[in-house]
Amino acid sequence: MRCFEGMTTKSASRDEPLAIRKTLSRRLSATCQTGIGNSLISFDRGDAERHLRGVPGARDLPAVKWRNADLDSVPAEKRAAPVANLEKVLSK
Repeated sequence: MRCFEGMTTKSASRDEPLAIRKTLSRRLSATCQTGIGNSLISFDRGDAERHLRGVPGARDLPAVKWRNADLDSVPAEKRAAPVANLEKVLSK
C-alpha cells in the first residue's frame, strides 16, 4: 500500500479497501441482471458484436473503442482467467 502514500490525507487500514472490494462485488452480483452479466462476459471473451447488437452507434463510443483496443492487446489465453473471475463474481 506504500505506492498510494500521499494520495490522501485520511489514513486507511489495508482491510478497508478489501472490505469495499468485497461489498462492491456482492452488490454488483446482486444488481446485475443475467442478460447484462452475459453481455459483459461475452464482451470480455472478445465477442463484442454480440454485446453491441441492437445498439446503434455503440461500436463508435470512445469507451467501447478503448475496451476493444485493450482486449485486442491481450492474448486470448491471458483473457481466460479474468473472464473466469467475472463469471465467478456474477454467479454468486
